[in-house]
Amino acid sequence: MFESPHVVILAGGQGLRLWPWSRSGRSKPFLPMFDGRSLIEATLERALSLVPPERIHLVGTRDVIRDLGPFDWIEENRARDTAPAIFEASRAIHDADPSATILVFPADHRVIDVDIFRRGMRETIDRVSENPDRFWVHGTPAIPEESFGFIVPANDAEVSEVLRFEEKPGPHLFDDLLEKGALCNTGVFCFKAGLLLEEYRRVLSNDAQIDLPEVDDVPAISIDHFLLAREDFCHRLMVRKMSHRWSDVGSWPALRDVFRSDSEGNVLIVDPDRPGDVVPARGGDPVLLRSQAIEIDGDGSRQILCLGINDRKVRVTRDHVWVSSGEISSTDNGLVDCANLLVFVQDDVRISIAGIRGGLVAVTEDVVLVASEKEICSGGLREVIEALSLRTIGGLD
Repeated sequence: MFESPHVVILAGGQGLRLWPWSRSGRSKPFLPMFDGRSLIEATLERALSLVPPERIHLVGTRDVIRDLGPFDWIEENRARDTAPAIFEASRAIHDADPSATILVFPADHRVIDVDIFRRGMRETIDRVSENPDRFWVHGTPAIPEESFGFIVPANDAEVSEVLRFEEKPGPHLFDDLLEKGALCNTGVFCFKAGLLLEEYRRVLSNDAQIDLPEVDDVPAISIDHFLLAREDFCHRLMVRKMSHRWSDVGSWPALRDVFRSDSEGNVLIVDPDRPGDVVPARGGDPVLLRSQAIEIDGDGSRQILCLGINDRKVRVTRDHVWVSSGEISSTDNGLVDCANLLVFVQDDVRISIAGIRGGLVAVTEDVVLVASEKEICSGGLREVIEALSLRTIGGLD
């Protein structure tokens, strides 16, 4: 028996906000975002700077498992959010190494200041060894954003106890939380495997002496909701204030910080891969959600979807896609009179886009999606996916 740190990488998740690039069979962590490299490759590099490969464990369902190197895959029967995933990984590691310290990383985070991040992780691992009854979270300066958890530290020190953990608060709580010096939860955790299993047993049974629960007994929710936000768990929490820059690349607009833009703020993303394990969308009539005055001319080669746009012309053939505002028509290749537009092209196809301000035009082998800036920021893509799912299409992530 020995004491050693392990890294658990959460490689599941749906990644709906980057659809149609991210979908079942090719989820967000595996997309070639950085000169052909993926987020999960960068995450593995950070893990390898802390522990040897045999102590790196990736958690995910069978459809996300890949041969990424000499690492341990812990297979989930189905994706059920982070509370079950972390429990299953902790139980497997604890069985082999009862004194294990576990560091949990999301697979899909972009970390810019890697040296700062790595130094903070090493210091936390040392602290967990000294204080095995504490569960560590890591926070960075908070912004008023509903998609993150907020950590209220007890003081302004680099390391502090936690007074309150608020998971994804509404805007009405922002001022109060920021006034109290709240930090943004980075989703990176560190703890003793035994401590986590004891706390799951306690929460699920109110009796820490019963047998360990099965993974199916754990509700399909995030660990933030299941454990961290509980008032009776707050006394276990410690927070390390971190200064590294990071992003969960959780939306199309976030890619503006990843890819270079032209002088007008337009970002062109070209993915040369045509993954064979993605089930194509089944074609049909165009799907228009919150869109008016749309003129569509399609040849049936791709499913056309318009989300939150007005006064557009969309023409689609097998080898050419045109999108323009109602006032402008262009046959030129590329972008004409566009600004702050995100363009994603995956198939071998020409594009002609004219007079568009903001939003997204995404062209894959099976889909043409034209969406407004508001919709790609607010989660409107989920409605598109739900509309398509009614046609019993596959390949949705």
